[in-house]
Amino acid sequence: MWVRFRTRKVPEFLVGCSLATAHQPAKAGIAGFNRGRESLPSQLGIYIGSKRVHVPYEFLLPKPDGNGGVIVDSGTYYRFMEKPVFEAVVEELDKHMGYYPRVRDFEAGSGLRPCYNYTPKQLKFVPKLTFQFKLWAMMELPFWNYFMGLRNTGVMCMAIVSYDVLEQAYTGPAIILGNYVQQNFYVEYDLVKDRLGIKKQNCDVRQY
Repeated sequence: MWVRFRTRKVPEFLVGCSLATAHQPAKAGIAGFNRGRESLPSQLGIYIGSKRVHVPYEFLLPKPDGNGGVIVDSGTYYRFMEKPVFEAVVEELDKHMGYYPRVRDFEAGSGLRPCYNYTPKQLKFVPKLTFQFKLWAMMELPFWNYFMGLRNTGVMCMAIVSYDVLEQAYTGPAIILGNYVQQNFYVEYDLVKDRLGIKKQNCDVRQY
């Protein structure tokens, strides 16, 4: 199909739909802004606090069939990680969360994990989650960019999902950085120079 803008016309514009989704808000969708089949950054490091999480390199590169790799997508709400990557992050996070009791009944009911009891005074102990991109560019996330509080419960859960809840095999990118982790960041896609720009920014509407 064709998409027509005021100053240009885009041929062969593909519109599709997902085959399966889990724990996503209604009307969530995928919008691709990458230069390759699936993946934008080909190298990515993940840190919990100052500790680097070991992510097998095979998950960071797109495969010939288009699966694997990493995409940055504003059309996906939560962040997604393929199960081996997800489990490595959860294992390292648990080591840093000794101040917070794990709440497994909430995990079973919400589909999110890990979940922890917390009080506002304890939040200073939650480690930052950092992505290190190619050429040492860093995206450092405060805890509310990758945790979400469940209202009036005193429980917070990591806002990262994996497809271990689906019965069918997963196909697609190994890591998706959704719009939840992009809160209070400017994200720029430089398609001419094949670059991704990230800048911290207070996006509170009250400042305008």
